[in-house]
Amino acid sequence: MYTGKGISHHCSKPQTVQNVIGICESLEDCNKEQVAAALLKIKMAKDQIESGELFRLSTGGNPLSVIVGSNDLKSKRKPMKQISFQTIMELSTVLELSGLKTKKLCSSLRRSLGNEKVVESNILKKMESLHDELDNFYESKTEEFISGNEVVIRDMVYVKNTSEFIRYIIDDRGLDIHDALVRISLDGGQNFLKVIVNIFDPNNKHSTSSVYDDSGVKRCFILVIVEDVSEDNGNLQKVLDPLKLGEVDYSLAFDMKCGNSVTGILVMLENMLVSTARENAL
Repeated sequence: MYTGKGISHHCSKPQTVQNVIGICESLEDCNKEQVAAALLKIKMAKDQIESGELFRLSTGGNPLSVIVGSNDLKSKRKPMKQISFQTIMELSTVLELSGLKTKKLCSSLRRSLGNEKVVESNILKKMESLHDELDNFYESKTEEFISGNEVVIRDMVYVKNTSEFIRYIIDDRGLDIHDALVRISLDGGQNFLKVIVNIFDPNNKHSTSSVYDDSGVKRCFILVIVEDVSEDNGNLQKVLDPLKLGEVDYSLAFDMKCGNSVTGILVMLENMLVSTARENAL
């Protein structure tokens, strides 16, 4: 290497490498890629490395494993498992993605993995179709509810036919109707009073999802939902009435507060305490 006219400088091989890297770093990104691509092509031609074949590059430390291109023979290509509609739906749920963001996720996966078929096709259409199909099971009506000490008007969304809805989920998930367990729960969290249902095989709670437990909150369905009302006895009764649970055989499991509210024991106890207090005052 020469540092000036007629002046030579003998640098070590490691220093030469660093000098070349420094020169490349000063180039535009596209020019850097051209240099890297040219060097890879030279090595592949010299070492007779086929496109799509794994080879190693020296780094001065741990070698770097590289695959350039894909094998021309389809039989020699390593198959890539397709990302299913179910997987995209689970990702959309856990990441709380909108339809637009789900579409961008699918496009990004296809682009990054270099394969248009790596993600199942027509994901958004299938999501819309599923939403439309589920919409047919629901309707809404206006009801009076208790919120604090006031009577308020709220919209209640609920499943029109509980038995048909449950049978649909069982069939859609491919569960055995004789083995499937249907668990209906009341929940008053996050400013919503709702009735939810989990449908699962008690012996295999991951039978329809490799990611989520079918008995967990991520795999439940909403049967009834009302916004901004309390867990008052009258409210609980109103959200349960449309489901017509009395038409099916079931077993109850609940905490004491919920049980007392549904059966009216809590109200009776409060009335007794009030009456006793009045008698004592007299």
